[in-house]
Amino acid sequence: MQRNSRSRSVSNRGLLALASVIIALLAMVPFGPTASAQDSAGQLDQLKSKNRDLDNKIAAEDKNIADADAAIASIARGVQKATVELDLLADKYARVVDGRREPARTRVAFAIDAYVRGDPLLASVLEDLLNATSQTEDIAQREMYRAVVADAERRLIAIDQQLRDLAGKVTAQQAATKSVRDQLGAAQEKRRNAAENRQKYAADRADVQRQIEEINARLTRSVLTGTATFEDPNRPAIVIKIDNVDAARPQVGINQADVVFEEEVEGGLTRLAAVFHSRGSDPVGPIRSVRTTDVHLFANLNKPLFVSSGGNAGTRAELLDSTLIDAGPTDYPANFYREDRTPPHNYFSRTSDIWSTAAGKGGRPPALFSFRAADAPRPAVAIDASGVDITFGSTRLSYVWNGKGWARTQNNRSHVDAAGVQVAPTNVIVQFTQYGRSPADENSPEAIVNGSGEAWIFTAGYLVRGTWTRKSDAAVTSYTDERGNPISVLPGTTWVELPRPGGASLR
Repeated sequence: MQRNSRSRSVSNRGLLALASVIIALLAMVPFGPTASAQDSAGQLDQLKSKNRDLDNKIAAEDKNIADADAAIASIARGVQKATVELDLLADKYARVVDGRREPARTRVAFAIDAYVRGDPLLASVLEDLLNATSQTEDIAQREMYRAVVADAERRLIAIDQQLRDLAGKVTAQQAATKSVRDQLGAAQEKRRNAAENRQKYAADRADVQRQIEEINARLTRSVLTGTATFEDPNRPAIVIKIDNVDAARPQVGINQADVVFEEEVEGGLTRLAAVFHSRGSDPVGPIRSVRTTDVHLFANLNKPLFVSSGGNAGTRAELLDSTLIDAGPTDYPANFYREDRTPPHNYFSRTSDIWSTAAGKGGRPPALFSFRAADAPRPAVAIDASGVDITFGSTRLSYVWNGKGWARTQNNRSHVDAAGVQVAPTNVIVQFTQYGRSPADENSPEAIVNGSGEAWIFTAGYLVRGTWTRKSDAAVTSYTDERGNPISVLPGTTWVELPRPGGASLR
């Protein structure tokens, strides 16, 4: 019995080990098609580039066809002219040949007569001159006879020369006609080749466009940016706390976040909270600790995966008691590593690892903003705005409209990421917020994110003044203008600033 018990024990341990392996493998399954989304985006870029190349090739062949058509029309006129000129020369040659017959007949007749008579003309003339016995009329007749023969001879010589000249011209014109006909054939061949190439390029383009349509059919609209994405719209959002002191910059991944919130922390400093959903960042950081503000601020994202480097006991307790999913190093230590930077600004992770290991946790986030079409009319309450200056205690920052986004500077320096790209979100929301003391640390400020207050919404180069309202932790913040209408922003990234009332001024 003991042996059987030990066997069952060993067997149970084996099953448990196998179950652990299966669970671990399941945890490694990515949440949503991240890799395939990257592949689709890459394929789409390649196909669009190929489509543009084919458009250019088709346009070039269209020009070749048009040029060939013009050349064919011009050469055809040349062929027609050369043919007419050749026909005219042939007609003239025929007339000259026909005109040669009369003097030729005359010469032949006289030659025959002379042959039959033994050249009586010459003999008679000589005899009359020597004997002086012939009448004047007879001499004149014979002289005329000889003149007619000489004239016929001269005419034949001239006509023969004219025929030789015409024959040369006919030969030259035949060569010219053949040349233009050859040119016409070459132009027609060029057009046929261009038409065949165009047909091939058009078929290739149709196939490329079909592939583009198939890939585009997999596109969805990001709930947080309003832009197209191949990522799984049902995966949870990731919220990562990012260090924002001077020593922590340049940060990695802040330009890939859909939304970034900036909140005040101790000493007049700020922390960033980057929200990723439509795309990720590998790596991302430097990552810093949680604050109690975060527990309330992100409770409306439907169980987001929350990432921080940790926090004090009170803040950790609030986090674990909230709807946020703790995806930090306590439960997922393998997802974090340190880079060669000065501590504590060297703690990093990868969003792909976070989504992968937290598979099955969290839910799809709701839309945080209302998006407008790029060509939508400007709101009547909007005013032109070049930028805004914001103060968080000792942290000073600015946003300036650059025609495409709002270029950010911090403490008089351009705010760039690790790739050297300046932070310039599509939209900036200044949400004036009261702060209280955190129940977890009386020295730590806590933003009061529920209630209402003044809001400035910067988008498309203008400002709409309005009011923000949030009824509870689970509710999405709404933004309305002075008339009570919802304020819409352009699709794209958004940075939400949470300064205290009076902490911002227009430029």
